[in-house]
Amino acid sequence: MFANTSISEPFVLASYGNSSATGSSKDSGRNKSAVYATSHAGSSGSSDGLGTVTAQGDGVHIIDLSNLNPVTSQTLGPSTLFSCPAVTQVVSEESKKSCTIYAAIQASSDLPQESSGRCIWIWEEDLMNSSGGSRKKQEITLPHAVAQLYVSDELCERAIATSPEGDVSIIQRDGSSIKTRESTLDGAKVFKSFCYSRRACSFLGSQISSSTGVVVILVYVQNSKLQVSVIHCDDQQIPNDVGTIDIAIESDKLLDVSLSDSGFMTILFQNGSWYSYRLDAADAASISAAPGAEKLHLTSLSFATSPNASSETSLLSLGSSHVLLAGITAGSTREIVLLLWDVQYSVLLASHSLPIPSTISQSKDVAIRLQLSLAKSHALLVLSPYLASTTRKSLPGPSALRSSVLAVPFTVPAVSTIANAMGRGASGDRWLKKQSSDDGIQLGEARSQVLESMRYAVEKGQLKAVNDVFFEWVNKQKASGESIDNEALSYQFVQKVLSVVLQPSKLHSSEVVQYLLQSGSISSNMVEGGLFAALRSKADWPAIELALQEVVDLSEAETIACLKDVVMHHRRQLQSSQDSEGMQVDSIQVIPSLPAFLSLCVQYPMTPSTLRIAIREQFTDEDTICCVLETIQLWLAQLSQNHDPFKNFSPQPELLGPPPLDKLLLFLQCMIDATFVNLLQHRPAHWILQDIMSDIEAEVAFVDQLGTLRGPLEVFAKAEAKAAKEAKDGKGKTTSQTDWMQKRKRAHEQVGMAVGLYRLEELVI
Repeated sequence: MFANTSISEPFVLASYGNSSATGSSKDSGRNKSAVYATSHAGSSGSSDGLGTVTAQGDGVHIIDLSNLNPVTSQTLGPSTLFSCPAVTQVVSEESKKSCTIYAAIQASSDLPQESSGRCIWIWEEDLMNSSGGSRKKQEITLPHAVAQLYVSDELCERAIATSPEGDVSIIQRDGSSIKTRESTLDGAKVFKSFCYSRRACSFLGSQISSSTGVVVILVYVQNSKLQVSVIHCDDQQIPNDVGTIDIAIESDKLLDVSLSDSGFMTILFQNGSWYSYRLDAADAASISAAPGAEKLHLTSLSFATSPNASSETSLLSLGSSHVLLAGITAGSTREIVLLLWDVQYSVLLASHSLPIPSTISQSKDVAIRLQLSLAKSHALLVLSPYLASTTRKSLPGPSALRSSVLAVPFTVPAVSTIANAMGRGASGDRWLKKQSSDDGIQLGEARSQVLESMRYAVEKGQLKAVNDVFFEWVNKQKASGESIDNEALSYQFVQKVLSVVLQPSKLHSSEVVQYLLQSGSISSNMVEGGLFAALRSKADWPAIELALQEVVDLSEAETIACLKDVVMHHRRQLQSSQDSEGMQVDSIQVIPSLPAFLSLCVQYPMTPSTLRIAIREQFTDEDTICCVLETIQLWLAQLSQNHDPFKNFSPQPELLGPPPLDKLLLFLQCMIDATFVNLLQHRPAHWILQDIMSDIEAEVAFVDQLGTLRGPLEVFAKAEAKAAKEAKDGKGKTTSQTDWMQKRKRAHEQVGMAVGLYRLEELVI
């Protein structure tokens, strides 16, 4: 039985005329909407919360979304332009109920030019007495431009501001405090940002020890790579980085990104490709992104057929893997469509269409910017027209265009389930295109010729010719000074190269595959059936080992299946160790040793729940499990014996040594969780488990001893971590600063050679 999923008839909340200061050009119309809409639930007393409408050249208007009545309005004048949507924070005190409004000002008649885009106006409105007026607004100038504002009940009397470069600031309502975290990515621009309560972000797990505050997620797009930066903000400290994720994408032509508080992310491209990823805290030190579902390819929508319609779509996460897509149909009869997808199962759950309002011009030279925002049981849809072309004199002026704010009621389950997706497979056929292998961006004459030559050489079985053709092209690219990593090795080109060199029952070029792996150009979904499946069929173990170090989206099932092959080979070697002929036969195999390959698997970021399932499916034999546990036990014993304080500490792990302890324990926990019942019934496994327990207990005791040094050494550890981070990011201090610090250090050393708080003394008896 299907859960209730529906989209009801939208209704208009408000309509505003576009300001003559916006939409006057193609670029400004795209980048600045004439109207914005946000919502805040909080403790407003309204079942659906309050909606905040920001109109350029007009002001800020508050609407009660439960009864659609206006609550209050603040007119700021026709010369006032906003950098982003204003936000409202509801404050309840005993017999008083009010709201604080934060608005980022781009331009105003009384705003200095140097404060443009960095100024925030804050004022308070009385919700109990609509005629009581508003308090005098406060003005705060931030050290960076403002791209987005957020408020949350988790940060009382505070707001969060993000910049186009990725700076994040926490702002006190009275302006007495501004805590800013500067961006760590030089030259990168934020494509979109999100803000969720820390308690709601289930995908972080124990990544953040605090259960309070909010989590800000910044999405950057740079050099055919999408970077997701997670930042934690609370009342006590400056916003701090939690982790950064790199996701390889097919092009920089993104249209929109959606992200739920459970970590389900979708990415929509201008050619209609729609990818999904699931963010997860693989361990306490890193965050990973795994593919969420098969790629969708949308069609019959205006953005997929016209480059001038790139703004005519918007994505909004409704929780879990449910995503609401707003778009405009392609063709002569244009209408607005609302599509509610469960992207995890690639099914359309509900849809609704409505005509474009008569207040919006139907001229081909007028484009419509769509924006979605969430408001409890409604989605707020903003239709903001702008001039896509200024070459025709008969076009209406910006002031003749009107923007509308619509409320879209919807019903959707809290959690995505396969039961709700069953039977709906054909519901989205009208909007989906079956992509053939020939679809994609034109590769150009040079790369097309390279592919044809490689394909011909593979068909003839001429492996050397395959390598010669490819690396000759690479050398020509380098000689011409073009970028090999970002432009020449595009997503489509690499995908087609892999389809040529990894053909079933054909010779394959391991050199080409390894080169592409080292360049970071390969993702697992480029190969039909998965990258590991193709490499395993070719027995290309060097490439498999390299993939574990360079590819970020390998599935747990593929990884553990490869590990099982290595373990089985290891067992065969042990069984044939007394047979010299058997040893000679096995010695020609290229399968890596169990410790070397297991170390790569342990250090590869994987989701614990999915990892347990993969282990349970692959490791059904107790002796095979014991082989893995024996290797882990040897590593634990080696780590416990390395507690010699007189040895020089090296922050880099040894190449052939054990993996880091935290990653090793995480993998061990998943291994035991998945196989413990079987191991209890297998007597030879008992002594291995006992040895593992003894090693872990010794490690815990050692950590307890080191805990007493945490206080005295914490200052030095933070300084070392900061210096290492600055060195890695290339943001170290300038030479003059370094020279000055060295001179001061030498001056201190010359004053009696004092160590500081702790002194060393020697007593000879």
